[in-house]
Order: sequence, then C-alpha cells, then structure tokens
Amino acid sequence: MRFQILPNDTNSDFIASGRPPTSAATSVAFTDTAERGGLLSGEVQITRASDELVLSSYVLYWGSGPRTKLNSAPIATLSKSLSKLSVQIPASTAKPQGATHLLVVTKNSAGEMATGVGAPITDSFGVPVQVTGLSGSVVLNNTRPDGTLEVLNLSANGSFNFPNPTSVGATYSVQIKTQPAEQTCALYNNNGKISAMPATNVVVRCSEFWVLPQNSASFTSIASNQVRAVFAVGETIYAATSQGLSISTNGGNTWVNNTTGYGVGLYASGTTFYRGNVGYFFVKNPLIPVR
Repeated sequence: MRFQILPNDTNSDFIASGRPPTSAATSVAFTDTAERGGLLSGEVQITRASDELVLSSYVLYWGSGPRTKLNSAPIATLSKSLSKLSVQIPASTAKPQGATHLLVVTKNSAGEMATGVGAPITDSFGVPVQVTGLSGSVVLNNTRPDGTLEVLNLSANGSFNFPNPTSVGATYSVQIKTQPAEQTCALYNNNGKISAMPATNVVVRCSEFWVLPQNSASFTSIASNQVRAVFAVGETIYAATSQGLSISTNGGNTWVNNTTGYGVGLYASGTTFYRGNVGYFFVKNPLIPVR
C-alpha cells in the first residue's frame, strides 16, 4: 500500500484507498459554566488522535450517546493544523432536546469516521431561585450536599441562582438569613433535590406590611363583612373580617370564607396564619408603612 504526499497544503489528506479515517480523537472534555439549568456555556477541549496521517480535521456534534450523533448538523469543524483543538460554546446556549454528549469524529476528503469519541454533558448550575414581590433586599443561605453554606444576596425580582454549580439530583436546603427592612418573605420548596432542567426549585415570595388601627379598613368586595386586617403572600390575600377569615387568590375579586366567627387581626409565620382580636393589625395599605 502506498501513500501519496501532497506538499504545501497543511489541510491535505494522506489517504489510503479512498477511505475515511479510522483514528479517533484521544479524548474530549467539557465543563459547563452556565449558571442556569438547561443552558450551556464553556470550552470543549479535544485531544488529538495518536495517528493523524490520514485525517484532515475534527468535527464536533451534539450526541445522543457517547458514540452516536444527535443529528447531522455539526457544531464546528477544526483543521488538524490548528495549534489548539478547542471550541467555545457561547454563553446561554440552549441544550438541544435529547443531547447527552458532545461527540467528536475525525474526517478526511473521503468522509467521516463511522464512530466518534464523546464527552457527557453535565448540566451544572447554581440552585435556582424565583423571587416575587421584593422591594428591598433579602439574603438567603443554602446548605450544600457537603454541609458548607453558600450565600445569595437579592435586591430585585426575577430568576437567580446560587453561585456554586450543582447538578440534577443534588440536595439543597435554603433558609432566609436576613429579611427586608419593611417586608417579610416566605420560602416555598426550600428543601429537596434539584429537579430536571429547566427548573425553578426555590420560590421566595415577599409582601409589604402596613399598620392601621382597629376597624379602620373595609373591602366592598367582601360584601358587608367588615375587614379588620389584610395580609398578603404572593398572589394570595388573607382578610380577617367580622365573619371570620376570608381568602382570595385573584386580587380580591372573589373571596372564600374559610372560617366563621369574629376575626380582627392576622399574623403569619411562614405559611401558617394566626388571627388576633385586639390592638393594631397588619394591613396592606399604601398610605401608612410600618416603621
């Protein structure tokens, strides 16, 4: 068997019998640096084949397995003449449905190697947090699987992530370290395991509290019931009325009477609510803030 050497062409092939290469890349490595689940970012590093004689380039694909292409559209093609074989996955690249690996195959003018070398995609990201109703700042702690604490400072509503990457199935335990100055925030789904991406695991809902004297507020939407106090968490409103405790989940358009009897004040600890019958009461009212 003879090989033909084509001079002065760094991308030319050393082709034997017109066949695709049989030498695979030695290895492929990828670490996801994206902060959000379902998104990828980072550098794919390819280690050259031990024998590059009959190949001209390396082709990177999304893989549905360690040796199988997800589809026929390449992510990138790299000439073997490059000094460094690497591909940068742009920030916030959505992971294609069904993609489990990054797959590299070698290529020459006769075609691509039948199978390639794959690196698993580990979608690493910080514990996701969704914040609503926040007008100040709140500080959260998360206990990581190894027992260490990480801190997340929040001063806006929206989607956020704790700083240290983790992966699906990892445990988390989030607590509020510091409440806002004039609000109280409640946590939902703050203990458990990271679910499949894209995911928002921990929810922080904050409400504003305002103080009004007894008998000073009334809501016509609760018919003739005299409202003594109102407390809101997220989109749910709790009202202590002369007929008991009423709850609305649509901004006060309709109400459900959960109890009967005289109600005057409300107090909340997490998602547990208590009614009082004397003194001043927490009422959501834009005129008189708590001091």
